[in-house]
Amino acid sequence: MEGFTPVVQPRIAEWHNEFQSCEDISEFYHLNGVSVPEDRPYAWSMTVSTLDGVIGLLESRAPGGKYVALGHVPGSGAGSDWRLLNGGWSFADAVLGTGAMLREEADATWVPGYDDLVVFRTDVLQRPTKYPMNVVLTGTGDVDLRHALFSNTAVRKLLVTTAAGKVRLEASCGGQLPPETSIEVMDVLPANGNPGESRPQALRDSSSDVVDYAGLMRLLRTKYGVRYLDVSAGGRTIAALAHCKLLDELRLTIAGQLVGTTSTLGQSRPLLFNLAPSVQFT
Repeated sequence: MEGFTPVVQPRIAEWHNEFQSCEDISEFYHLNGVSVPEDRPYAWSMTVSTLDGVIGLLESRAPGGKYVALGHVPGSGAGSDWRLLNGGWSFADAVLGTGAMLREEADATWVPGYDDLVVFRTDVLQRPTKYPMNVVLTGTGDVDLRHALFSNTAVRKLLVTTAAGKVRLEASCGGQLPPETSIEVMDVLPANGNPGESRPQALRDSSSDVVDYAGLMRLLRTKYGVRYLDVSAGGRTIAALAHCKLLDELRLTIAGQLVGTTSTLGQSRPLLFNLAPSVQFT
């Protein structure tokens, strides 16, 4: 990416109507003519954070990004962010999420929830499937296969995990995976990594093994034919992909609230990028 000059384009303020047209959303993502690498998908993220950089509240009564985006506040403009996020899922061949997101959100499914965006996907974008494949990254295999995502037979699901995670997943369902669901096992490295291994390129799970993100992206591109990938995962995954130069675009919505970096139970709230204490709001 030598010679690449980042371009920051504030866009949401241009729309006063929260229900953007398919044409506006297409202009927002503007994927016409982008160069898709041969060894990985062209990837983007669409994230909402608070003014102090928090992307998850970790409160039982306020799960998911809706409360970060002020979706519970009438007139906040959060509908714009939600529709744009759905627009990204319309363009994507696959959407990358995590097991942690499924544990936090009982109804999480990363597919366009607007009829016009589904029609736009199939009729205008000529995507071969009604919905993008949902890829769940889970090091431990701690995923409830009774989750709403796995009951949706119109969505292809791919669980990417470790060898131990696969054993756990298969044991939880008696070896009978839900319809349209498959498992891929990624090679793991010891927690200390190989000599010269760049640790931010990997995702650690609770067993202290790591999985290479570059290998994940190569798998999606070469085996599953994923050309366009929407990364709807958490900040840790997005930051790692950005560090490894595996993320082509990062789209960020800032919600006008300060929430603090610690939950009411004393947990550290997730940030999109971990900042030094000297540059964090306190």
